[in-house]
Amino acid sequence: MKCLVLFSGGKDSTLALFLSMQSCFEPFLFSVVAEEYSMMYHYPNIELTKKQAEAMGLEIFYAKEGNEIEKIKELKESIGIEAMVCGAVKSDYQKTRIERMCYENGLKFYAPLWNLDPLRIYNALFEACFRFIITSVSANGLDESWLGKEITRNNLKELMDLCSKYGINPVFEGGEAETFVFDGPIFKHGLKIEEGKKEWKIMSGMYIIEKIRSVKKV
Repeated sequence: MKCLVLFSGGKDSTLALFLSMQSCFEPFLFSVVAEEYSMMYHYPNIELTKKQAEAMGLEIFYAKEGNEIEKIKELKESIGIEAMVCGAVKSDYQKTRIERMCYENGLKFYAPLWNLDPLRIYNALFEACFRFIITSVSANGLDESWLGKEITRNNLKELMDLCSKYGINPVFEGGEAETFVFDGPIFKHGLKIEEGKKEWKIMSGMYIIEKIRSVKKV
């Protein structure tokens, strides 16, 4: 079954993609170019989803926020899309919006991470050997030091403790933080982040990836 995977380049959408491929879906990536303070979509480094798609050997399509339904309809007609996959975990707002897009276009809807425990999601990412960094933070308890930092089994407890202390959603679905995946089992070649810069504004910040290149998998 051909499916569109709503792809931000972050950990949840990448894991949802991985699970859809394990379920024998034929995926096409679909990224939405959003405004900086979008309540719906990922913003930092969204243009680098093209690099991720190339690294995975997958085709990617783009739509501007507000034009998603028209683009989905176009892709349904042109390449025969039958379903849509997203990495929603707890956000009823996000899930309902995407379900509506599917309904309006006659598509099936899959959210393989829905209601999963955050620790289970992180463990699934680590067990599959996905690698990812934090590219934005906007919640009390997450300071500038987290920007550009890779999340691993070694620092997950520190992160989870901060989330518990400050009431942060551990998977960041409320926009508390965002991530960028640069390697994993579905990558035909990895990505190496060679240069980046931190942009900090009072209580929030972003890590802008300025230079990235392909690397052979070991």
